[in-house]
Amino acid sequence: MRTFARLRGQRLIILVSVVALTLAACTRATPTPATPTATPTLRVPTAQATVTARTAILPTAGTPFTPATAVINGHELKLEVAATEAQRQRGLMARTSIPDDYAMLFVYERDNAWTFWMKDTVIPLDIVWVRAGGAVVDIQTMAPEARDARGDYRVYTPSGPARLVLEMNAGLARTYDIKPGTQVDFFP
Repeated sequence: MRTFARLRGQRLIILVSVVALTLAACTRATPTPATPTATPTLRVPTAQATVTARTAILPTAGTPFTPATAVINGHELKLEVAATEAQRQRGLMARTSIPDDYAMLFVYERDNAWTFWMKDTVIPLDIVWVRAGGAVVDIQTMAPEARDARGDYRVYTPSGPARLVLEMNAGLARTYDIKPGTQVDFFP
């Protein structure tokens, strides 16, 4: 009788366990409400108070490089891209002003000591030559319609080769503390 009672007790435990597991498996679990993944926000000391974190892009051979913004030392600039020869030749000619949060990005297919002049350009500009990896090579301030002693337009030449060139309002390079070696991040 003891064996039967023990066997009966074990069967009861097994039966209760099976019923409990079956009920647990059949019970509809309350789903956790889907919450969108929060994107971290990076605070920057500019008029635009926040910049959403994102992945920087770099130029690659054979692929069009058309970023929408550049961030330098926490300052964001909206970009107008000059990627064709015609766009690069025209540059910022005849513009009477550009916003402080704006720059023109000249994109080249190879590294070179790209030279610039200020023909038909009536606003002073800072020019920033940048390597393909985003490091600043050189910075200069260009005067409107600048000419040399012979009367030819002054040619601005960087201290080393670059793949990208930024033109922005004169004085912004100093304001944003841009120096050789400063990292420029480009974003779509």
